[in-house]
Amino acid sequence: MIIRPNLLMFPLLVMVFIVPLANAQGCQLTPGWGSMRKAEITLKQNAEYISMVVRVAENSQQRRAGYQRICEQDAANTAVLFVFPKSIHSYFHMRNVYVPLDIYFFDAAGNQVDAMVMRPEPPGRDITPRYYQPDGAFRYALEIARPQTQLDSVPAPMRLLPESL
Repeated sequence: MIIRPNLLMFPLLVMVFIVPLANAQGCQLTPGWGSMRKAEITLKQNAEYISMVVRVAENSQQRRAGYQRICEQDAANTAVLFVFPKSIHSYFHMRNVYVPLDIYFFDAAGNQVDAMVMRPEPPGRDITPRYYQPDGAFRYALEIARPQTQLDSVPAPMRLLPESL
């Protein structure tokens, strides 16, 4: 008996066997992530101006989603600017986030309030997540994927130019 592969079965085989392997970490592009607009922002670091394309999380669904469940390769090539309607006192966590992030907190004028390195929570553990909270109120929070080689360094101070939004 000769078995000839049916080319129509190939897409089904990909969906059944390959897609679950790629998604084993729980990665997905969430609706919140998918709805974030892209914008170019300007940051000032020392005397240098830096332009950066970011995803903008400006509504509650987008801010709740952030980097959660986003695959490493997608997260490594992006930055997310969280924009709040007014200055707030709040915190961030790293539950369901797979890459380390630098987070910068800025007040309404774009002055840096605080910055820190956030590390992913161990997967599969039912533990209380670590919370990352700045020393003061903030209106903007910028998360940038951090290279593994720089995990012990402190994020460099910078200023956000809100008018660049």
